[in-house]
Amino acid sequence: MQSTQCKIVDQLINFIKSQEKQKIFSKFLELLELKKSEIIERANTFAISGLLDQFMAYVVRKSKELQAHTDLQEFMQQLINTLQQYKTRIEQAPSFIANKVLPLIKNGNTILVFSFSHTIMKCIQQIVASSIDFKLIVVQSPVLNRDEKIQIGDQLQMLSNIGIRPFVVSEGGVTSIINTIDILLLGAEAMTQNCGLVNTIGTRQLAKLAFEAKKTVIVATQFFKFCKFFCFTDQEFYLKIGRQSTSYVEESEYADYLQKYQDYTPPEWITWVATEVGLYTSTQAADQATLAFV
Repeated sequence: MQSTQCKIVDQLINFIKSQEKQKIFSKFLELLELKKSEIIERANTFAISGLLDQFMAYVVRKSKELQAHTDLQEFMQQLINTLQQYKTRIEQAPSFIANKVLPLIKNGNTILVFSFSHTIMKCIQQIVASSIDFKLIVVQSPVLNRDEKIQIGDQLQMLSNIGIRPFVVSEGGVTSIINTIDILLLGAEAMTQNCGLVNTIGTRQLAKLAFEAKKTVIVATQFFKFCKFFCFTDQEFYLKIGRQSTSYVEESEYADYLQKYQDYTPPEWITWVATEVGLYTSTQAADQATLAFV
């Protein structure tokens, strides 16, 4: 199945191709910015912002570099070529990220996982393939299980298929086992430019527990998840994204609280960020993200 990010790339490629008769650089850039806003509005998710932010930053850099020396059609073709490279990178990213995570895992480690993305599953598969002796604990989240597309039974079956029988703990039970783990392995819906983590609600409290217990917190995520947005608190994050989907919560005076689907984890609680382009501390990752938007 094609990922959401690859679908976004295809939309951008098709839009650029539709502008083949456009002759004015500034008009094309204006229309492309409008297309970005349209895609974000339709998608109604923070998760794709990083890809679009990074692409538009690239467009601006290239337009300044080439505008005086390149005709618009040639510039458009360069953008299409770059987007095709993005798509290849997106498809290959989980394997590259898993290879960055692997050296951090040692024999005898106990790993706590909260929610499973394709990237997190690829990391687990890579650890298994490397014959590392480890234990896996999976957090069963009632928030995740209200979504019929994300069920703990499906996740456990996927793990069973690769020979893993994890210990399952509820969110409320994490405090009783946090001192027994070595690593908290997390995915990301998005990353802020200062390396804050946006992920399924409940992530923040797990990261806080792991940080206080002096455990290693690893975020395994595509670099394209980094957005051009600084955030320092959970409250700032909610102000940024506004009201989230209420498809699982009845409308009431409490709906704005009950329907929260994501939360924000500050960078100081994160030990390592593993991306397809490198393994970084949170400070290093923030520096790399800033360079992507220069």
